[in-house]
Amino acid sequence: MSHYYPAVRPNTQVILNYCIFHFENNLSNYSKALEYFEQSLEIKKEIGDRKGEAKTLGNIGVVYRDISHPGKAIEYFEKDLVISREIEDKRGEGHTLGNLGIAYRNLGEYEQALEFFEKSLEIKNEQGDRRREAQTLRSMGNVYSDLFDFQKALDYFNNSLTIYMEVGDKRGESQALGNIGVLLLRQKRNDEAEEYFHKALAIALELKSEELISNEFMHLGDCFYNQEKYVQAVEKYKQSINSSEQIRGKLAVEIHKTSFMTGVVETYSKLIRVLLIVGKKDEAFQYLERMKARTLLDILEGGKIDFSEVMTSDESLMEKLLISKLENFNEQIAGLKKDEEFKLDSLSILRDTKRSELESFEEKLYLTHTELKEDRGRGEPINLKKAKRMLNRNEAAVYFLTTEEQLFTFVLTRKTLEVVSRDIVADTLNSYIENLISGLSSLDWDQEIAEKLYDHLLQPIEYLLEGKEMICIIPDGKLHYLPFQALKNRRTGRYLMEDFALYYTPSLSTLFWLRVQGTLGGRELLAFGDCNFHEEATLSATRGELVSLPATAFEVKALEEVYHPKVRVLTTYDATESNFKKFSSEYGVLHLATHALVNETSPLYSSIAFTKEEGEDGFLEAREIMQMELNADLAVLSACKTAFGKQVAGEGMLGLTRAFFTAGVPSVVASLWSVEDNATKELMVQFHTRLRDGERPAVALNKAQNYLIKNTKYSSPVFWSPFILIGDSE
Repeated sequence: MSHYYPAVRPNTQVILNYCIFHFENNLSNYSKALEYFEQSLEIKKEIGDRKGEAKTLGNIGVVYRDISHPGKAIEYFEKDLVISREIEDKRGEGHTLGNLGIAYRNLGEYEQALEFFEKSLEIKNEQGDRRREAQTLRSMGNVYSDLFDFQKALDYFNNSLTIYMEVGDKRGESQALGNIGVLLLRQKRNDEAEEYFHKALAIALELKSEELISNEFMHLGDCFYNQEKYVQAVEKYKQSINSSEQIRGKLAVEIHKTSFMTGVVETYSKLIRVLLIVGKKDEAFQYLERMKARTLLDILEGGKIDFSEVMTSDESLMEKLLISKLENFNEQIAGLKKDEEFKLDSLSILRDTKRSELESFEEKLYLTHTELKEDRGRGEPINLKKAKRMLNRNEAAVYFLTTEEQLFTFVLTRKTLEVVSRDIVADTLNSYIENLISGLSSLDWDQEIAEKLYDHLLQPIEYLLEGKEMICIIPDGKLHYLPFQALKNRRTGRYLMEDFALYYTPSLSTLFWLRVQGTLGGRELLAFGDCNFHEEATLSATRGELVSLPATAFEVKALEEVYHPKVRVLTTYDATESNFKKFSSEYGVLHLATHALVNETSPLYSSIAFTKEEGEDGFLEAREIMQMELNADLAVLSACKTAFGKQVAGEGMLGLTRAFFTAGVPSVVASLWSVEDNATKELMVQFHTRLRDGERPAVALNKAQNYLIKNTKYSSPVFWSPFILIGDSE
């Protein structure tokens, strides 16, 4: 079998494929990554590059390890190990043994992990590779920490520290000191832990390493918090956040900033809680807004800059390689449950190592391309005073912040800011949300769950909402998936949407930005429906087969009558991706009644399906939408689960709605689950009729939903609650 491959030196092929993998990993497209590696593996076999073959097998193992398939990872690492031993590549053998140790640790098979680490350590000792020896000792310390054998863990960390000091590796020294500090912190030995964190911080400051500085400030904040020294804790958490922001500001690709901030959200959350303890609710609000707004503002104001014109392709790929690994560790840390705290220190070591590599790379990058240092339109969150002025007198903004055991609710009006806390275990709250959505989407909803969620989320703040007619909801965590309009007040028997018009936004800073963008301001409609999904129109089996949606023809036909003559309706063979690109900038309202393919792990590859045509695949992806210049006031995504995407801590939902924001559309109506055709048609006709007559989008949607609730056939929230307005209510 013969294959054509680009002329790349065998020794660089693996590196390039590895970079490609991590680019795809950033988008969570692991199947594509494996495809690249399999191609690389075939090349190595064909040219007889046994060392390259072993490395590629190892890289495939890393893919499976990163997607939490340690068993599969072990399979490839073992193949890598066989070849490394056959060709007597001791360095490769030692590295692979270490990878096997990590994989077995991930499986919870600690004795086996230690066995592989011991073998890896022996080889590194033989080779005199002192730095790698220190790294392995740290890995072994992590295993003993997992086993709650704190003394042995401490011994290994100390041995690692000694070696780092002997070889003059200041970065490794700082990290080892931090490891010891975390271990002591877990044992409530706060004074001793503080001493080690200060030592680690001193070295980090000497190295000017922002990631290490941020880490140690956060740990010091934890020390002071544990001792109820809240003023000092506030100071350290702020310093940690400021250092993290320095790192984020250097990242050239905006989507990376979002992922990077995932690991910083925990510190924001800690700071907000401590500020509330010391009675500084205004400042707590400011940090809450900052946490929720920062990255999206960057994307909205600077996301269209083509950094490929500045960076070489290899530089861009390498940056993505480093950042994606950092993202992976941040996500693992953020996903730890309370009973998994024993994993924190080991994951932190891995994260810190990757942050160190990233910083070194960025420093070299900026020496080559000084223009990357320039401020690329980074937006600043609005202050409390401006946030209040954004709200009408009949309106309240409700922020939610969820922690493991508490729910904080910030209620902002034109005149006041109040904060209410409630004890509730996050797993319990998330279970309620999942059960409600499951019931609604399966036409078998549980009213009791809707009432329980109202009790937890709205009942404690009812008194703060008196006299209001509209609520702006800024959700957090799993609350992004919740249709608040379907929550029911057991005392009055009324749904929330019967008392308030609702809309959702990632933050008030985002809302402010969206409102100042220029749009057409008209009510001319461009609608697409009844796309032709014949066999040739489907992209691949992996994207799912698309069934015809004949009811959408009636939906857009009805809208044509509502907007006549200010309307263009495109159906069947005219409902193409190219026609959307051609006409979409000319209309003030966009309505897409078609399939949406939502990729919750790879939000940039979420797409809207159109009729396939020559030159276009018929799938308009979020990444394509983000590069468009749209002038519409509103986009209506009358499809299934279009409000979904990748939920990112502190940033909300990344997906199709964010793509339209970036393209210049301030308001998006989207759905939370699959919708019934006839109910959707009725809802959309009622909504657009009111919109045409001049109602604000949030009010128009609210009135349309209240219209359906009075219809016996569609009175259940199953039919009217999936659609939500995200963005600007005006």
